[in-house]
Amino acid sequence: MDTFSVLLLVGLGVFAVFIGWLVWWYYSGGPVRRLDRRSAGWPVVPATVENYEVEYSQHEGFITALYYSYSVNGEFYSGRFSLRSGSEGSARDTGDQWVHRKILVRHKPGDPAKSVFIEKDSQMSASA
Repeated sequence: MDTFSVLLLVGLGVFAVFIGWLVWWYYSGGPVRRLDRRSAGWPVVPATVENYEVEYSQHEGFITALYYSYSVNGEFYSGRFSLRSGSEGSARDTGDQWVHRKILVRHKPGDPAKSVFIEKDSQMSASA
């Protein structure tokens, strides 16, 4: 093998490892952890899950899109978060279980229309 072939194989190997790491990071909750860190100092307010839709994605399968409402300084806002489900039926069951549930959401200071639901906030509140 000549030098170019060796360098090409090494480059392809490094690229494959990087793609593998990126897939692992994404499916192990990387974006969620990043969102947790980014919104860590945002104020927390109570919210109510109002409705849901079942959606299908080729990459994620069935998901339950949950819509919530909350109030900041007398103004009402809404947001959305999604949960993965194994089947359409389980996605509907998930939605039925979440509708009318009281949760906690974080909203961006200075822009309360931007919000995020981080499940561990509501879990800590429920256990307190």
